Amino acid sequence: MKNLFKDLWLAVSLIVGASAVLLFSDIEQRSSSKPEKLHEYPPIAIMQISSTPLLDTHVAGIIDRLMEKGYVAPGNANIRQFNPQGDFSTANTIAREIANGPYKLVITSSTVALQVFSKANQNVGKLHVFGAVTDPYGTGVGISGPAPDQHPPYMAGIGTFQPVKTAFQTLKKLNPNIKRVGVVWNPGEQCSEACLYEARMICQELGIELVEAIATNTSEVSEAARSLLSKGVEAIWIGGDTVAIASLGMIVNLAKQAGIPVFTNDPIDVKAGALFGLGANYFTVGQYTADVAIAILEGKSPSEFRIENVVPEELRINTDVLSSLGNAWSISAELQALISASDPGKEVERIELDFADVKSKGVEVDLETIKSANLFRNMALKNGRPAKVAVITLVENKSLEEAIQGVEDGLKWSGLQPEIDYTFKTYSAQGEISQLMTIIDAVVREKPDVIVTITTPVMMAVVKRVTGIPVVLCVTSDPNKLNMFPEGRPENVCGVHDNPPVEALLEMAMAYDPKLKAVGIVYDASQMNSVLSVEKLRIAGKNKKMKVIEVTASNVTELSMATQALIQRGAGAIIVSADNLVTTGFASIRRVADGSGIPIFATEPQLVAEGATGAYGDSFFEWGKQSGKMAAKVIAGVPASHLPLSETEVQLRIEPKQKSVGVSQKKLKLRIVHYSDTEFAERCHEGLIDGIRNAGYVEGRDYEMRVFNAQGDMSTLSSIMTTIKSDRPDLLMVISTPTLQAALRQAGNETKIVFTGVGDAVKAGAGKSETDHLPNVTGITTRSPFSGMAKLIKETLPGVKNVGTLFTPAEINSVLYKDWFKEALENEGIGLITIPVTSSADLTQAAAELCRKDVQVICQIVDNMTRPGFALIARKAAENRIPVFVFDSDQMREGGVLCLARDYYDAGLEAAEKAVRILKGENPAEIPFSNTQSEKLLYNPELAELFKLRLTEGFLEKAVVYTNEKN
Repeated sequence: MKNLFKDLWLAVSLIVGASAVLLFSDIEQRSSSKPEKLHEYPPIAIMQISSTPLLDTHVAGIIDRLMEKGYVAPGNANIRQFNPQGDFSTANTIAREIANGPYKLVITSSTVALQVFSKANQNVGKLHVFGAVTDPYGTGVGISGPAPDQHPPYMAGIGTFQPVKTAFQTLKKLNPNIKRVGVVWNPGEQCSEACLYEARMICQELGIELVEAIATNTSEVSEAARSLLSKGVEAIWIGGDTVAIASLGMIVNLAKQAGIPVFTNDPIDVKAGALFGLGANYFTVGQYTADVAIAILEGKSPSEFRIENVVPEELRINTDVLSSLGNAWSISAELQALISASDPGKEVERIELDFADVKSKGVEVDLETIKSANLFRNMALKNGRPAKVAVITLVENKSLEEAIQGVEDGLKWSGLQPEIDYTFKTYSAQGEISQLMTIIDAVVREKPDVIVTITTPVMMAVVKRVTGIPVVLCVTSDPNKLNMFPEGRPENVCGVHDNPPVEALLEMAMAYDPKLKAVGIVYDASQMNSVLSVEKLRIAGKNKKMKVIEVTASNVTELSMATQALIQRGAGAIIVSADNLVTTGFASIRRVADGSGIPIFATEPQLVAEGATGAYGDSFFEWGKQSGKMAAKVIAGVPASHLPLSETEVQLRIEPKQKSVGVSQKKLKLRIVHYSDTEFAERCHEGLIDGIRNAGYVEGRDYEMRVFNAQGDMSTLSSIMTTIKSDRPDLLMVISTPTLQAALRQAGNETKIVFTGVGDAVKAGAGKSETDHLPNVTGITTRSPFSGMAKLIKETLPGVKNVGTLFTPAEINSVLYKDWFKEALENEGIGLITIPVTSSADLTQAAAELCRKDVQVICQIVDNMTRPGFALIARKAAENRIPVFVFDSDQMREGGVLCLARDYYDAGLEAAEKAVRILKGENPAEIPFSNTQSEKLLYNPELAELFKLRLTEGFLEKAVVYTNEKN
């Protein structure tokens, strides 16, 4: 298949050091002697300090090798991954939990993870293997040298000291005349200091002045980098410093503006705009780390291992960046000799694999052969039956039907014959989010060979719920941008997501105006997505000999002025790329552009309805076909973990229309605002959209919709509301209490508001009562059924005295829920014991403290603090054999025994009914607030039996059985 990056980077693998060869040739012999099947899978904990491409790749390599050698149970059931996301307080809590947990072996990824866990493990001595560590001897964890007797007897691992000297030597070969190089580093990081020492030494040897700037956290990086630029550095180097690495996009952007390159010790960084990256292939390092772990699991003592430096080097050069730097920079003959001479421009031919031939010859096809094939014959012979393909979609419409057709076309393109090699079954929730989990459960019971998800909500639900079946994604946003995989991509997931086609958009603008001389772009330099799009536009502009004018903006109020600056500097068209700030304030950009007659071209097709001149999006049929080809490889035997999570290859073109002097028919301007990405908010959102659609309103014909998401940031939420006030929408729909409160403060008294997903609108400031409220506001509250839950607790746990819950004092909903629940329990003669939580780092300790109280059941109220950390609460309760009741059905999968919850999709539908009344002319002041009447009762029969719940016939008639597919 076509390699989307084949023209961007040249990659070359260099030779691993002799010590690594000696060390790992011995490990290969030991690890290959494992038994063919493990009857008991050892419990293994993997801890990484944060999610970065380097560490994610390292952990992926670890799991890949463990799986290859048979040490991973189905569904990764014996592997527990921990990731505090850079929060050191949480990291220490996690480390203590791991050290005292049931794990036979612990693997840590990164220097900081090694240091944090070593401290917690000092008195426990749990088997510990480390990797992705720059300088093990300088970590302060008791490793004084490479010999077996120079480290703790329960610890083993490998060091990966980055090839700093080689990186500077490579820089010198690319530009022999370079004299000054800058570096941003944090003196608080041991690994950073070790790399810097090497850099100083090699720079002195090469006659390069190393200019240093200190940044102790990411907020200081911009100033530090600017100081380097002011001192005339000719390049910036990023070594093993996590602060600088986390700010790579910002540094690259500032360097590009100054016309100088950035080089690093991580090959992956060329994707972010670095000139080159020379460092370890961390997937291979992860495999080597796992080899050490496997040898220990098979009986070798950690005290027998040497701690060696292992660097399987990889060099990647970004030739597009190189060509933009001028004649002083070039690939020398010496470097060229290291680069593969094969022609990267040739497309891969169709490679056929006939399973009839395979069977007749009695041979076993290796994984690499299957991966390289793209035309499969007689697939049914592989498994002795047609493969089952299950496609799950949220709704049925023309676009999604085209995608589903594309999926099947991709299977046929790959040589599979319907009803012979595969069966194809489509499941639709008919827009009912509440039915989605039921459908997923039904699909899992059918035991398909692969599941294809259509739409983002289905992707989110399936990925979280299904672990033992390969899943191919289609018609979805990038899961990584949605923070779906904080602990790394699940082993069973691959697929296709979207990607903005900037160069194609530029071509559209040039075709629209053949005399076009310059295009402009406004972007937020702090957003990586935007920076990457700008970089694409620079390259496209260079290729097309088109001048690109850039102006940055840091908040919505700067967008108008920034757009004016572009036009004043000669921009004849404006490019709008995937940028949250620009999308939020697009109306401001459009107004200025319209006033000057300047066309706008967007990578987001929905902006055409809001005034963009043209757009380039995704072809749903081709999107489905691309996913279908991937599904074919899965059926052929390629694990999903060996297939990519890639971008769409074919886009939908919306041609620019001729300028019109007439006045277009006015469409209703509708806006929806989220505070953050949560499943309950998504379900409210779906209900709102479906409710408006069910009332006969058609998007594009009757109204134009814009959706905003503050991503949990209050300042962003304020900016959104400021934009909405100036935009003057016909109706604003808000989801959650913080969003409602921000709307009341900043959206303006003239803005009509409908809310849902709010606990108590009166307490939030929307009025004095449900009928006496602000004249521009109405909506649906989703207060939990506290009275019903109190009765259920008394009914299912006779004799219960006290119920426990955590709450967040800083959240008004949390405090109200706590008080209401207490009152409901007291009416049943039951007490409520509460523990306050002030930060996510407190959750584990607070949950442990709650379990030590005189509570017979924990019933966790819902708030923004405890919802993300509920798994910790449930785990502590399970350790103390205390049942957990919940008000959120999504928490059942994390260990909830019984759930009485509101149906948030229905709450969205109910709010849509009020919205439609307003759109038809009714006054919000005359529409009372009301609490949703929807309710659902779930229970886990296995856990109910474990905790001896008393379940009456009446209960069983009303309740829905919940089965946790993770178990």
